[in-house]
Amino acid sequence: MSLTRITAKSVSRVVATLLVIGALALVYGLVAGSVLGGRMKAEPSPAKALSEEVSASIAGGRVNEVQGTMDARLGAVPDVLTFMVVDRAGEIIAAKPKSLIGQNLEGFDIHIVRYPLGALGVPVRFERQGGPGRFAQIVFRGHDPDDGRVAIHFVYCTSPDGRGYVVLSSWLRSAELLARTQWLRQSLDGVDGIVRISFILFWLALPIWVYIDAREKGANAAAWGMLTLFTNVVGWSVYMIAGPKTVRCPACGTVQDSSHRACTQCGRHLKPVCAQCGSLIESRWSFCSRCGAKIE
Repeated sequence: MSLTRITAKSVSRVVATLLVIGALALVYGLVAGSVLGGRMKAEPSPAKALSEEVSASIAGGRVNEVQGTMDARLGAVPDVLTFMVVDRAGEIIAAKPKSLIGQNLEGFDIHIVRYPLGALGVPVRFERQGGPGRFAQIVFRGHDPDDGRVAIHFVYCTSPDGRGYVVLSSWLRSAELLARTQWLRQSLDGVDGIVRISFILFWLALPIWVYIDAREKGANAAAWGMLTLFTNVVGWSVYMIAGPKTVRCPACGTVQDSSHRACTQCGRHLKPVCAQCGSLIESRWSFCSRCGAKIE
């Protein structure tokens, strides 16, 4: 279909529809994400008690005892993939499996912080940086970090000599929980697709509207359309502020410059004028400001 046969009004409806669809999808995504996050957090870590015990040992200055504690307790929690104690430099000083001891969680900010805030600095960040990286290889043990199958739990602690540590564990979520939340995860994937498609279509529809509207108003439609294509809402905002100001003749429908007093096509007055002298008048006036004639 040629753009010459499309009106700005019809495109504006498309733009508004895309905005509504995108907004509704975002709201649903936020609600579904909150529900999913709550259900995921509701499943307790199978090694939570052990994490607290190891943290207490470190806080009591018994760092050299934590590996023995881990070896004695972890046999009863088979779902745990990894359990480790990491120092401020990111080096693993105690772990299950023991082969991880001495390795470093490279590529991640692992500077221990928070408790107390002044002594420990900024929080540990566990998000991936530039791909799976060393952190994901060690903590997730070959599982996809993004599929929701693996969960992590961490506790910050400080030894009496002021050294900071994090007790970090990862485990496989239960099949029951994954089954109960499958529809939520699938719906979030669908929402993500809807938002992306709506954004792309909105990005394309807005410059089309600007192009057609500028063409109808006799402005440089190509220039305004290209500006909006590359800058989107910014270009649209500039167009709305600095673009041509027009009115439509109520008699013949011809688009006219807003400065015109009469339609260039049919002669119909576009603004109220005094019947006596033809000067522009305001609708709230009772008398003409130029000739003093009474306005009927």
